[in-house]
Amino acid sequence: MSTKNKTATVPQALSLEKTSPTTSEHFWRGNNELAGSRFAMMEIRPGFELWHYHGRFERDVLMPFQDISPMITFSFCFSGRFVHDYLSHIYCFEAIPGSQQISFCPFPDFTTNMTGDTEFSRLGVLLSPERLMECFDNDMDALSPALQQIIEKDFHAPFLHTEHLNPLVGVLLEQLWQCPFRGNTRKRFFEGCALQLIMLQLNALESGEAKKSPLMRIDPVAQKQLQRIRELLENRLADPPSLSELAKEAAMSAPKLNQCFRHLYGTTVFELEPRCLNTCASNDLIWQKT
Repeated sequence: MSTKNKTATVPQALSLEKTSPTTSEHFWRGNNELAGSRFAMMEIRPGFELWHYHGRFERDVLMPFQDISPMITFSFCFSGRFVHDYLSHIYCFEAIPGSQQISFCPFPDFTTNMTGDTEFSRLGVLLSPERLMECFDNDMDALSPALQQIIEKDFHAPFLHTEHLNPLVGVLLEQLWQCPFRGNTRKRFFEGCALQLIMLQLNALESGEAKKSPLMRIDPVAQKQLQRIRELLENRLADPPSLSELAKEAAMSAPKLNQCFRHLYGTTVFELEPRCLNTCASNDLIWQKT
């Protein structure tokens, strides 16, 4: 999320009231439908942000975002449920309590649905691909192949990796809240905590990938074919095409189609169908709410 345009980062429709004029550190208090919520953000430098938001909503809240620059997000969900929905690209993912995620999505417009009537608390480190490259400029091999592709701008599809929440994250959050420093020293302290949070996620990612086969590279042409398959499934929910029909449309064998589809979207072709149905139902609700 770019902080250059605060109306893009925090939509005006959410009636958020800023409570601090500080240059690098920002605080917002929710009003109206966001009453009872608190949002805090430290801009360590452009393209490198540390966020924490917590509170409780009386009902579900839909947060629309537009024209957001692609960012790699290292998020930690202590409580509450969040669904990020890229409606125009038929892609969504959910953050559940007790989980941590590394995510990247190249799409600029999305909505976040935050579940109401429950306490929520989430911590996140947001980095532009350029900033992440700066952190690992002399040690790119320390990153997973997928993150290397994102940094090199050779990755044009969503990326998501989910793990159980590391208990050390709660300790780091407590350190952030109790930080005694001011000014530039405070910013450097926050940067150190943010880098520790990133390393916790990268270590978990590396451990998980060590147990799996090497990452599959899917060329841009195949990515477009798989996107066509996804759109075909969405348009034919009432009469789903067969796997052989989809494989013929994608110009690849059925096993390869399922393998590539799972790698790109985290699910097989026909596991996606219920999610498409749910997305359509969600779209109807969103239009009703607006």
